[in-house]
Amino acid sequence: MGPGRARAEDGLVICILRSTPSAEARPYLGAVLVRGPAGSCHTALNALSAQVPCVIAVRASDAAPCHLPGIAVVDAAARSTETAALVLAALNWTLVHARMTPWVATVPGDFSAVPSDLVARFGLAVSGAKAELAFGVVHGAVLDGLGLWPTHLGRQLAALVSRDPGASALKAATGRRVGTVVVAPSTR
Repeated sequence: MGPGRARAEDGLVICILRSTPSAEARPYLGAVLVRGPAGSCHTALNALSAQVPCVIAVRASDAAPCHLPGIAVVDAAARSTETAALVLAALNWTLVHARMTPWVATVPGDFSAVPSDLVARFGLAVSGAKAELAFGVVHGAVLDGLGLWPTHLGRQLAALVSRDPGASALKAATGRRVGTVVVAPSTR
């Protein structure tokens, strides 16, 4: 399977932005954070993989084993299925395997309404608002796991997960400037 194409199980899709965020197309790496039974994140992963050259999967500790041809499957070290632990695993993987990649974009695997320009919109939200990270808003509320994360946030996220393994990833934004992207679910 070539870069930018992927199949997935169930979980959280991650993209890794390799350059300064902007509205322009940039190289990304995507990942699926697997949290439940196999099968429900194919739509999200395929939509996101059209925006990135490569994807990985990060599996929660209690998720069913998954086999994703052409995709690296990484087990989350934390014994948690919460989004903060899954995002942390993606950031850690990025720091080891894609060191020059400063950004990770995340999408819940069960979120099937991934816009074709989501990654570019996240970049614009960060650069336009001079923000440190960005979150997606769906139906008027920030959706945990839908966002753009700087890899340098890994240490703070690790401390958060260590203190509170059940923490929402959104808690990592406390005290930080955050850009937002309104994501209207597709009616297809």
